[in-house]
Amino acid sequence: MLFIFGITFISYAIDLPAVIAKEPNRYEGTCEIVMEELHEDVFTVEAVFDDTWAEYEHDEFPKIRKGEYYCKVDYYPGSSIGTGLQLYLGQDGAVVPTK
Repeated sequence: MLFIFGITFISYAIDLPAVIAKEPNRYEGTCEIVMEELHEDVFTVEAVFDDTWAEYEHDEFPKIRKGEYYCKVDYYPGSSIGTGLQLYLGQDGAVVPTK
């Protein structure tokens, strides 16, 4: 249990300077949207890209659907907490409604 707490603490601590400065990382490119069911009817949304991911609460994006999109993702890499997400139907495509 202490080991898990330590790993979690370290991953959040890595992001601390960026969180204080309000400067998340930004990724632009192809990503896959994955829905992960935590409990019955309780989901998280993950934007998976470049061997990493950003995680969001499904309540933030109730209209989001699984699939591959062109994405603009703001996130903190140590904790994988997503702070912003925009989806498009291709690099110059239409915006995909998520809210």
